[in-house]
Amino acid sequence: MEDSKFSPPSTSTAEERRQPIVLISQLLNQTANLQHVDEVFLWLSRSMVQYLNISVVQFWASQLDTQGKSHLILRAAANQLLSPTHPFYTNRQIEIAIERFLQKKEHALSLPIEQIFPSTLVQLLAQYNTHFFSGYFLQHTTFLPAPQKTASIVYVPTPLTMVVSFFTAEPLTKDQERAIHFILGQSIRILVNQQFLLEARPSTGNTDAMRVLNKNQALSLTHIIPQRTHNMEHVQADNPFSTASTIKDKKARRFYSSIDGSRSVAELARMQELTSKEVRFVLSFLLQDRRIQLYTPTGELIDPAPFMPTLL
Repeated sequence: MEDSKFSPPSTSTAEERRQPIVLISQLLNQTANLQHVDEVFLWLSRSMVQYLNISVVQFWASQLDTQGKSHLILRAAANQLLSPTHPFYTNRQIEIAIERFLQKKEHALSLPIEQIFPSTLVQLLAQYNTHFFSGYFLQHTTFLPAPQKTASIVYVPTPLTMVVSFFTAEPLTKDQERAIHFILGQSIRILVNQQFLLEARPSTGNTDAMRVLNKNQALSLTHIIPQRTHNMEHVQADNPFSTASTIKDKKARRFYSSIDGSRSVAELARMQELTSKEVRFVLSFLLQDRRIQLYTPTGELIDPAPFMPTLL
């Protein structure tokens, strides 16, 4: 994701860089060009590195898979020091520290790295003039969509629980702390208002009844969120040139390409200008081809079997 749309506009003066409201204004303008919440996180991480002169910024999130197991995922990162593929980003010792902050649900401001990480990692960080760590815990009632890029694991929308980590050469200044607090708080509001995050809807009725609906019950397309299965991910791993074009039906192929893990069936149908009959056919086609799975807005896996007679 190295496209220029993920990079913040350069500012003309140092004074502008000290005004976090300028960054939020730019983010509001930029959201029209961004398609997924991870793209917003990437834009924010790069912006904070640039605006606040911070060495490394990382967005970590706790995400559930279809079996209910929680995974720690690095959703976005930016830095002034290393290439994005540097092992620093996937260091297990950093992950352990982030998991600890997620469990405690607390902030950490400008802690000396010696208090958090083992000596081997401290030595590595010191080579890049990185001596302090800060972690901001974020939690919201909305649901974080599945990552934009996944491997073999199928993730589901999960209540937003994140830690945004900052690695710096010096302790954060009070101005930096206030700016970070403002930027992260306003960014969450923008993500909610711009529907990059899924609204949490209270469950009505029996959970099992939601998973296995009566086959004669009409589909509530606004409450069904399709997600791609990992099958295609395996195909693309073996052959990078394989795409959704391997789906034979044109409408199904276009519908599949628009799935991002957060849009409902109704939203996708509007985007593709599909009739109700075409929607039923496309869903049936992709379900039978095992290309997609269906979820409720709260991330519960829906058994497609009761829907199939209705869809066909």
